[in-house]
Amino acid sequence: MHWWQKLHEWGTDSVLQEVIVGPEANIFVGALYVDADLDVRSLFTARKSRQYPPWFGSGSYMEACWNDEIAALSTELVKKAGYRGVCGTEYKWDPRDEKWKLIELNPRPTLWYSLARAAGVDVVWDAYCDLLERPNAPHIHCQNDEIRWQLLVRDLVSGWHFKRSGDLSWREFLRTVVDPRHKDYAVLSLRDPGTLVGYPVNTLWKYLAYVRGDRGES
Repeated sequence: MHWWQKLHEWGTDSVLQEVIVGPEANIFVGALYVDADLDVRSLFTARKSRQYPPWFGSGSYMEACWNDEIAALSTELVKKAGYRGVCGTEYKWDPRDEKWKLIELNPRPTLWYSLARAAGVDVVWDAYCDLLERPNAPHIHCQNDEIRWQLLVRDLVSGWHFKRSGDLSWREFLRTVVDPRHKDYAVLSLRDPGTLVGYPVNTLWKYLAYVRGDRGES
């Protein structure tokens, strides 16, 4: 509170945010497209099981998982806000009062939207069709919950972190981090062989730059 008072005395604008306790698996997201009449034409929900950096970062491993409560909360939020277009919602379950807490409303497609597409709810395509007035049925409650999504290298780091801390068993490490079945990769595709070379090279370049930076400061 001392620093909060100091900021107030200095006349600086600031925001106080609460950390919601509980594991990353308590985080659920929604992907939606809302048309000009505020009708939701696409709705997808998923569990964000891991992030990078661990605890406070971007999703690195997610699983398609329909959740009625997240779907209802997301729909209510965009309608009350009068929001139109593509957006993502994020909620975390708070075990202290057993309620979902809103983390953010993101007014754009994000990297994990490829999970929605792989699971059968292509939110961006639905928006495209609606804007061009092409016939296109709503996609709600029709997702394939067997699909998983991974930002490979970052999730390897995050998964190993939780394995070492004892928060992830060997079985879950192999199932979520290693097993490629029913998995959509964020920046890798067999249909785009260039990514199979470019992604590892880019990762190695970033790692070397990081190491050189550490050495330069020591």
